Amino acid sequence: MSNYLNKNKLTNQRIQTSFLTLMSDISFNQITVNKICQAAKINRSTFYRHYHDKYHVLEIVEQGLLDEISHISHDQFEQSADINDMANYLNNIVDQLLQVVNNNRELLMILMSANGDANLYNRLRQIFSMNLEVSRKKISERNSMKIDHSSIDIKLATEFIVTADITILRYTINNPDIPCELIKETFKGLLVHGPLHTLYNFSK
Repeated sequence: MSNYLNKNKLTNQRIQTSFLTLMSDISFNQITVNKICQAAKINRSTFYRHYHDKYHVLEIVEQGLLDEISHISHDQFEQSADINDMANYLNNIVDQLLQVVNNNRELLMILMSANGDANLYNRLRQIFSMNLEVSRKKISERNSMKIDHSSIDIKLATEFIVTADITILRYTINNPDIPCELIKETFKGLLVHGPLHTLYNFSK
């Protein structure tokens, strides 16, 4: 039984690796089951024992990555009592995000390339938006007397932060030589102090 499971796992990995190798050279739309089978050196019946179609392969490949991002802990951040707490605890969230990038850099470079899945951005946005909304509600409940949202457009603020999350993800992937500490401090400055203050560093 264990030999069968090992063989099954190896075949899955072989199909996924061949799929990603193809995607690094051609667009997802150009990839076919036949091309995956040729690259993996398997027949079509073997492929269909493991996956429904190429979309199923893509879904499985992406889901592991999306699960890692979904499980980034916001527990400390959600205990924030003021903006200084948020700034400090934000480091922990960014550290986890950068770790996901470092662990999956090659995969992310392929999936987020011009050949990759355009819908991946929407799925990432959904995850970041959901995490942000959950954290916002928890912090608001803990600090109901301190936070006044009446003068801001929450949807716009959320879009701004989610876009920043996607940007740091892409920037870190495409700039492996930039120190993570520099990326983290810049990102924190942009979110906590705002882009103009961070870029021009006005002194009082």
